[in-house]
Amino acid sequence: MATMCLFFNLLGLATALAGGLTAAGIFPGFIEAGSSLSTELVTTLFWFIIAVVLLLSGIAFGVYNIEEKPVAGYDRELPPEA
Repeated sequence: MATMCLFFNLLGLATALAGGLTAAGIFPGFIEAGSSLSTELVTTLFWFIIAVVLLLSGIAFGVYNIEEKPVAGYDRELPPEA
C-alpha cells in the first residue's frame, strides 16, 4: 500500500506540474471546449482536476496503510467466562 500511496502522489504532482506548465503557456492546450473558453484554460483545468483526484487517492492509500495493523497472536482481551 505504501507503494500505491507513493505512486499516486508522484503522479498527482506530475499532473499538477503539467497543469502549471500549460497555464504558463509552455505546454499547448489540447482540449477543445467551444468558442467561449480557450483550449489552454480547459486543458489546465483538466490537469488540475486529475491532480486533485490522484493526490486525494494517494492520501487515502496512505491513511489506509497507517490504519492497517496485523494482529500478532492473541493479544486482545477476552470477556470473562461465566
